[in-house]
Amino acid sequence: MRNCTLFMALVVACLEFTPAASANLLINGGFEQVATYPNCPPGWARAPGTNNCLSDGTTHMPSPLNYEGGHRGSSDIGSNGNAKATVYQTVTVLPGATLHLSGAIAGATNCQVNCTWFLRLHDGPSYDPAVSPVLDQFQFTGQYFYNWQVANLTGVPTGTQVTVAWGYDVPSSWKYESTAVHADALNLTQDQPTCQGGDPAVIAFTPAFGANNGPCPITVTGTGFAADSQVKLRRIDFTDIDATGEVVTGDTQITCTLPLAGAAMGKWSVVVTKPNCNDGIASTDFIVANVDIDNGSFEDPFAQPACPTPTQQSAPSGWLEIGVSTLANHLVRDSNQYVPSCPLPEGDQYASILVPQGTSIGFWSVYQYLAVTPGQPLSVCGSFAGGGLTTVKLIIREGDENGPVIGERLIEDRTGCPVHGYDWVPGCVTAPSPTSGLVTLDWQLVPHRSGSYVNAAHADNLRITTPAAEVCDNGIDDDGDRRTDCQDPDCSAFPGCETPPAEICNNGLDDDGDVRIDCDDSDCDSVCVEICNNGVDDDNDCDVDLDDSECEDCTNNEDDNGNGLVDCDDPTCLGHELCPTEICTDAKDNNDDTLVDCADPGCAQHPHCKANDPFADADGDGDVDQADFAVVQGCFTGTGGFPDPLPPIPIGCGMFDRDRDLDIDQSDMNAFELCASGPGIPASTACDGGE
Repeated sequence: MRNCTLFMALVVACLEFTPAASANLLINGGFEQVATYPNCPPGWARAPGTNNCLSDGTTHMPSPLNYEGGHRGSSDIGSNGNAKATVYQTVTVLPGATLHLSGAIAGATNCQVNCTWFLRLHDGPSYDPAVSPVLDQFQFTGQYFYNWQVANLTGVPTGTQVTVAWGYDVPSSWKYESTAVHADALNLTQDQPTCQGGDPAVIAFTPAFGANNGPCPITVTGTGFAADSQVKLRRIDFTDIDATGEVVTGDTQITCTLPLAGAAMGKWSVVVTKPNCNDGIASTDFIVANVDIDNGSFEDPFAQPACPTPTQQSAPSGWLEIGVSTLANHLVRDSNQYVPSCPLPEGDQYASILVPQGTSIGFWSVYQYLAVTPGQPLSVCGSFAGGGLTTVKLIIREGDENGPVIGERLIEDRTGCPVHGYDWVPGCVTAPSPTSGLVTLDWQLVPHRSGSYVNAAHADNLRITTPAAEVCDNGIDDDGDRRTDCQDPDCSAFPGCETPPAEICNNGLDDDGDVRIDCDDSDCDSVCVEICNNGVDDDNDCDVDLDDSECEDCTNNEDDNGNGLVDCDDPTCLGHELCPTEICTDAKDNNDDTLVDCADPGCAQHPHCKANDPFADADGDGDVDQADFAVVQGCFTGTGGFPDPLPPIPIGCGMFDRDRDLDIDQSDMNAFELCASGPGIPASTACDGGE
């Protein structure tokens, strides 16, 4: 079943007792929430025939103007000629527990006979004494002007509702005279009745989650339950979900049904209530899960179209977010950082995880709970864009957002400079066999160097679907695994794909389809080496020279990079002004020994010159194959190298200049061919000719 599958034990949660008498049961009893004429102050209503019910009336104003705060309630006769006015409010209470009503009223009139002003507490939902008896009342009579009069009323209700009413009663012969009533500081509280049998406590419930497409039976166990106990789901900023059909067994178990159709996805508290008692609340949450992705195209709530110029808006509905950051949230709609192209994959909006510059952040996840069929594969696909220095993933977890990963797809992974941007790309993730029936779809961003750069990940058209099969010759990532055509292992048997592409380390492209480009790709570690004294970020890790952890400070008599070599003994100090030796990358004879760059023995250990054994095994895997050829091909200069002022040989390629003529030409390629062995065939170390 999708609705109900797991049992989860929960420990008892006890709330500190707070008497109900400490809270005002009236809405706006101090009349500080005001309304414009002719409306009643919020929370209050007027009886039929009452001329008005308003804030801060100006007829016969009392002294001082307000008994408490900055506003008061008011009513007067006006032109309708009615001799009575009643303003009232009905509230819910506990039967049998003493009520206390306090407050102040003021009255004034031009009539020359006695008029009555009153404050009454009715037992029931009506302001009419003939319908709802008066539990207690305060009233005074007079002919002219009366200032604030203080009232203190008590009463014991017989039902679940009482009505507070205030107003005036004028003899009908004077009903056209100017008469007013004012009220302020009305406070209704109730004593807490005794809890019979002790407060309820929730120990366990099963299942641990339910789908929001229908009812879900649930069993709650604990202590202190009674026949009139009520099971609820409760969540901050949401209306309680009341269970139905409670059957109580002894005082330790309740079986009932949760009406979850249309309930908001997320974690809810399991609560058991009992009259006159503190609520019992479970310490672990019940999860309400979607049966399909909600708002996967991020169109809700309605907003202006994002294309072609997006305007950043509030977060889309239906999604939860969590992370480690100095900010409270990062989920927005239509961020204008690294703007993706139009048209959008679906609809007018897209979602963004936005990390502003200067933010300290570990990670940020945007997620939904999904109820699925256990044992049945689940695939989710979408479209993604963004930029910065980021790792972006689409993840499926077993259980909630803290559960183990059972499916993961790397969407983007750029940690080095220059800062990048990427346009809409597909991405699909599959969980082969969820076991519990509850999974979490997690779209996650991990920024790198977030304090220095803006990072943003965009998503659109997230949906549950079956990924298409890869077509191996159309230039498209059909199955959303971020590998295209021959990059995809699915195409290994396709003609021309027998040898998968290798990463070329200086072309700005993801050649091998592992989502890592150039120096971000570990395949380029032997090429992407920092030259520590040239003012250039050679390995594209955003650190230059001594800021790079690979580099030795050649002046402090310490081993800064941890390779066991200090100052000028470290190859990274080659070329430093205090280390007189050959600069291995500038095509000059710096030490006047007639030997240039890699031909100089002093450069033997320099990363530009040092090769594997044999030299042609560029990736160091023991064979010389097409992958090695791709590296050498990227270093090829042709006869004569590059024109000045560029160095003759690209940095990191000096090891392939076998004839030491400061270029990589056909003679060097011939030397490479002598070493070729093929995939998986050990290369001979005796092939290092050409020197």
